Parts: sequence; structure tokens; C-alpha cells
Amino acid sequence: VLHMLRNYVGDEAFFTSLNFYLNENAFRSVEIDDLRLAFEQVTGEDLNWFFDQWYLLPGHPKLEVNHEYKNDTLHINVAQVQDKEIHLFKLPVFVDISVAGEQQRYPLIIEEEYETYKFPLSRKPDYVLFDSEVQLLAEIEHPKSERELLNQFLKAGRYETRLDAMIGMAGCKNDSI
Repeated sequence: VLHMLRNYVGDEAFFTSLNFYLNENAFRSVEIDDLRLAFEQVTGEDLNWFFDQWYLLPGHPKLEVNHEYKNDTLHINVAQVQDKEIHLFKLPVFVDISVAGEQQRYPLIIEEEYETYKFPLSRKPDYVLFDSEVQLLAEIEHPKSERELLNQFLKAGRYETRLDAMIGMAGCKNDSI
């Protein structure tokens, strides 16, 4: 959870906030709100949503992601499908889209039960990586074609995303890529 917070606020704000928190609360008992207040003091941002959903409320997000390229546009659909008793999450995430060997990173903020994002592209992407920084504490289902998995394995930079591609290819029924 702290790693997700670090990714959201950035390294400088994260370490400044931790330093402020430790100095302000040295030798005393603290609660999670003290940590939140330290981060809010440094960043100037209301972070109740982050601390509520990751520290105080039950559950975790379950996401179904799919993408489709049609009419020179990539459509990425995201659904939060966790139990209805579990709240909807606000999820800052990055999506990497690789087209003709060139990769672009796009920030998204998932907040609704169902969301669609559209990206105009000149051609079909080689692969699409949802949560490309592998930050979310979530169950993510994102089906991909064998070709996309192979491209992800060959071209993605992170070990985790390449491993996911290998596991996905192992589950493919067709040997022709």
C-alpha cells in the first residue's frame, strides 16, 4: 500500500512526507490518520480517499479489462467487479500502448463501476499493458491474443509483465502465433 502511495505522490513528496511524519510524531503513539495528515500537509492534497479505501475499508478491487481496436481507435474497457458490498475504488494507474515498436504511457484514474477510454491510433497496437507499473493491489483479468502476449513478452520492459505474458502463452490452445 505504501508503494502505491509512493507511486501516486512521487518520490520527493513521499520521502518528504515520511520525514515530516517521523519528526512530528517522534516518541508518541500514532494512528493511520497521523500518517494521512503528514502526507496531506506536504502534498496539499486531500488523501482521505486513498487511506479510507486501502487502510480503513474492507476488500480489494477486482477488475475486468478488455481492449478492442476498431475505426483507428483503441477502446479500453474497465469494470470493477468486486462484490457489491465492497465499495468502488479510485485507482490511479498507467496503461502502456505499443504501436509499431513505439511505446506510450498514459495515466488513467478508474473511479466508476464501468469506464471506457479511447485512444486514436494509426494502426492496431502490438500490445496493451494495463497497470504497466504493476502497482495495484488488485485482481486483474485482461485477456489478450497470442500475438499480443508474444509481443508483450518480447518487448515489455518489466520482468513481471514478461512473466505474465509467458504464463498467458502457456495457457493458449493454438500453437500458431
